[in-house]
Amino acid sequence: RRARDHENRSGRRVAMLAIGLSVALVWSVAARAEFKRGYDAYKRGDYATALREWRDDAAQGDAKAQHGMGVLNLRGRAVAKNPGKAVDWFSRAARRGHAGAEYELGILNAAGVGVRQDLVQAYVWFYLSAANGFTFAAPHRDRIGRALQPVQRADAARRIAIWKAARRR
Repeated sequence: RRARDHENRSGRRVAMLAIGLSVALVWSVAARAEFKRGYDAYKRGDYATALREWRDDAAQGDAKAQHGMGVLNLRGRAVAKNPGKAVDWFSRAARRGHAGAEYELGILNAAGVGVRQDLVQAYVWFYLSAANGFTFAAPHRDRIGRALQPVQRADAARRIAIWKAARRR
């Protein structure tokens, strides 16, 4: 009887895991489809549709949609131009490892748009973006890196280490 009970519990666990994975897969496919519809709308200049497609997914943590919301806010497309809100959306996406969002944060920190200008933080964002495969970030990282003083480079290295440690958790 014990063996049968264990077998039943194991079977239920497997079934629940399969259901959970199926739900996650369906949500993932739906989220990708919504993002693509939003991206296609953005490319057509239909920013209101892009906003509708991305808003809920961004709020639920989808990094691509969060990046898209950042772009809409930065450029004032379908929403009032709000660089501070763009920084917030890009930051959310960056916490999920979105290299494009990290790049945008590098640009904004370097220029002081939506945030106080901070070349050390700009270097950090360009470093992270390049490390995540965003090739456009490397020349910016290198240019800013050459301009930083040794103490600033050490500060950047410390910030990068803290960021990486927090992402591993």
